[in-house]
Amino acid sequence: MRDEAGGLYQALCLLLSERGEQFDWSALNPHQWLTLGALGQEHGIAPLAYRRFEALGWPVGSQSGIQQTWMDSYYQSAAQSATLYHELDLILTSLDQAGIPVVLLKGAHLASALYVDIALRPMNDLDLLVHQADLERAQVALAGFGYSQPYPVISQGLNRDLGQHIYLSRENTSLPGLELHWSLLGGKADSRAAPAGWFWEHTLPLPPSGPRHHALALDPGANLLFLAAHLYLKHYGDSGRLIWLVDIYLLLERWGKAVDWRAVIEAAAEFGWTEALYGALRGAQEDLGLQLPDSVMDALASTSPGLSAQPRRRNA
Repeated sequence: MRDEAGGLYQALCLLLSERGEQFDWSALNPHQWLTLGALGQEHGIAPLAYRRFEALGWPVGSQSGIQQTWMDSYYQSAAQSATLYHELDLILTSLDQAGIPVVLLKGAHLASALYVDIALRPMNDLDLLVHQADLERAQVALAGFGYSQPYPVISQGLNRDLGQHIYLSRENTSLPGLELHWSLLGGKADSRAAPAGWFWEHTLPLPPSGPRHHALALDPGANLLFLAAHLYLKHYGDSGRLIWLVDIYLLLERWGKAVDWRAVIEAAAEFGWTEALYGALRGAQEDLGLQLPDSVMDALASTSPGLSAQPRRRNA
């Protein structure tokens, strides 16, 4: 059963990286189509897979159930993403008026920056980075239109020393929540954490877009490093969702030439993230067909003896 799921996972990877014609979809039986549909939902790629099949053409023998399920996922994601981006404009306007710099993280940035349609990158919440010194002012600004912590916190001071974010939600609504980060991956006592200052130094202003014109995003190299660490250190690498690997693949397909590889590799070594970066790049190469200069993987492997010899597990 695991071998079957692994084969279907690889079929999904071909589809997502626009190589779907390389797989014999007509060979799948009804049970395999059902399993494929479940994998798409589990890995957060059903909307993207739906659009890829719409472009490729649904194969003869594909089950109408998977078509309907993935189409429903696409339209649900479209509605959710539109709601979240509307809310993001309100949030960023409020923080901008308070003079608080903010960096968009993960889906909040990538859905609009990398995907041709924001519905293709599902989001369950918004992730933003602020300076820890601005955290209290940010909470006050957001409280002005209903954001507060829905769960009691034993000690705000302890949370700020040991944690990495606070979770806020808007009162009396069903809107998805907001994670307001001041650190990436972990707090001061977490060995996985990295200096937030390094990431602030590696930001770029987002293109003008209404009230979001003062928001920032991580530059391509810093974004890659954070996404790799998020996948491999926080979500245990190959157990992570495929959509996170697709983020990395698309980032490098679009912005790979802008990555300062020497700076990224040096930072990975400094933060203890070399294995995470290597694993993410290797996964994107093997599963999604990412093309990288051999020198990148060689340079990473040279910083950690035995890294290239480690066996790789599969997500499925």
